[in-house]
Amino acid sequence: MNRGASPVAWGVLACVLLFQAWLLAPELALVPTPLNDDALHIPAALKARDLLRHDPARALDPWFSYWSMGYPLWHAYQPLPHLATGAIGLAVPDAGFAALYGALKFALLLAFPLCVFAGARGMGLSHGEAAAAAAIAPLISTESLYGLEYGSYVWRGSGLYTQLWAMDLLPLAIGAGFRAIRESGSRLGAAILLGLTILSHAIYAYVAAASLAIAALVSRREGGLGRALVRAAGVVAAPLVTKDTLGPSADTKPSTAARSNAPSLRPAKCPLIRS
Repeated sequence: MNRGASPVAWGVLACVLLFQAWLLAPELALVPTPLNDDALHIPAALKARDLLRHDPARALDPWFSYWSMGYPLWHAYQPLPHLATGAIGLAVPDAGFAALYGALKFALLLAFPLCVFAGARGMGLSHGEAAAAAAIAPLISTESLYGLEYGSYVWRGSGLYTQLWAMDLLPLAIGAGFRAIRESGSRLGAAILLGLTILSHAIYAYVAAASLAIAALVSRREGGLGRALVRAAGVVAAPLVTKDTLGPSADTKPSTAARSNAPSLRPAKCPLIRS
């Protein structure tokens, strides 16, 4: 019955992506001075790039000297978006790093409907239903509550960069987890997606984990509730180890490595941020 997406479904997705690209194109036209949380995320990604280039052993335990008097940032904050951006930034010069950052934001915003489509398909929706969900997803909006709307991410908005990564990963993790619970998908793949969500934004990962728990409770597939709960536990438990190992921690005390590499208790200026 689901041999392939209908031309209408593909047409809806294409229209959504083209409209988003037209609407968000001004974000790529200029590389202005950050006015929001980008003033933290750009230096953090730049710091990650420099560590990956010169001292990769300390990439998860740096002293972030661009913030106030210095801080062990990734002891209390999700590291994946900054590390991924830094790794991609190894291929561009300093002068192009801010432009790369803006291009990644543009690509992540553009990918959101596609991620919703893939997640909806993983939950068993038809191609038409998944395409409708993808078309509606960019319209979700709150009134300055830092939700999924464009205002949370764009230059004239709040610049919630790590949340932007999690926004794309959330539907993928839920869709893959739903398939794993129904024994029609890989539990390992679902666990990896949930782990990546944890490393991008802990709250969104909790939303994904709670959604999968609810999916297991309402499951009426073969094997009954017990097997569904066991499969859901297998998906959720593994990424929790990742969270305790790599993700945000309540203990924000810097490690010996971070303290020993802190040059001084004086703020440093990020070379890409103009004062």
